[in-house]
Amino acid sequence: MKHKIISTTTKKKYIGNRTIATAYRIPAVSAKARRFSSIPRTYFYQLFQGIRHPGRDKVLVLAIAMECTLEECNRLLTLAHQSILYARNPRDALILHALHAHRTLFQLEESLQAHGLPLLQRYE
Repeated sequence: MKHKIISTTTKKKYIGNRTIATAYRIPAVSAKARRFSSIPRTYFYQLFQGIRHPGRDKVLVLAIAMECTLEECNRLLTLAHQSILYARNPRDALILHALHAHRTLFQLEESLQAHGLPLLQRYE
């Protein structure tokens, strides 16, 4: 599923100022993205309502769950006031490859674990 990011001139409400939802045309995104991201339901909706502000890993999880392109993922990271993906960082390089190859979150987590890099989510 592809999503069009609204430009800065069109909407002025973004992550940090308001919500993730204003950067994307929601509601169709939320149910499927929540299911594939495995982020707890309450926390997920708090992100979209602007109550909580996501860290870099949560933004990356959402971007992968929403099947974002590299440009969309970097835009989401920028809107969340997080650093964009950097190809010389081994962890970011694997994430970049996963975005380019349209891999699932589970496949990315397996690659990260195989390379001994920190996972995007905590598994208990």
